[in-house]
Amino acid sequence: MEEILNQEIIRQLLEIKGQCRGLALNDNLAFIKSKEAEGGLEKLDKTMTEAGYPFRCRDIKPMNFYPVGLEAIIILAIKKTFGYNDEKFEEMGSINARQSLVIRLFAKYFVSLRKVLSEAQKIWNRYYTVGRLDAAELNEKEKRIILRVVDFKTHPLHCRILSGYFSEIVKMIVGSSAVCQETKCSFRGANHHEFIITW
Repeated sequence: MEEILNQEIIRQLLEIKGQCRGLALNDNLAFIKSKEAEGGLEKLDKTMTEAGYPFRCRDIKPMNFYPVGLEAIIILAIKKTFGYNDEKFEEMGSINARQSLVIRLFAKYFVSLRKVLSEAQKIWNRYYTVGRLDAAELNEKEKRIILRVVDFKTHPLHCRILSGYFSEIVKMIVGSSAVCQETKCSFRGANHHEFIITW
């Protein structure tokens, strides 16, 4: 069985350019606290330490910047520790969007999809110093949005979190369930990630 997390994988992930705010990391950790109850974060700390990266998840400060690869390390530690599948990571993204103060404020004050999409890059920049989130298409008649994430490549599991995140934001705006499918991926040979959200 292929090793999910070890010193070599951690080294490669930490070489990814860019930073993310502790907000992004804490969103994922809040999910663990809600699903794994007491001791969940300590189990993650132990997994990361055993893989060669001693870290205390509770020490993350929301507004501080961290290497963007750290988010991927935490995601892989979550998979290794709790055995989550793709659907669980999509659920994580969905709940992260629902609980994010930034997203709730945008959903409350920018109630149209068009306005939220016009602010997409600003929302992205609140979390990441790298990458670009482009709204390639909004077709309200056919109930479809195409989003592209450019110059952002951390780990394929992060794509699942983004899928859940994007579908939840659309659901919050339109008031009905939404489905997100990644149709292009940097990890499958494309030069960007492309997500189609329908509702």
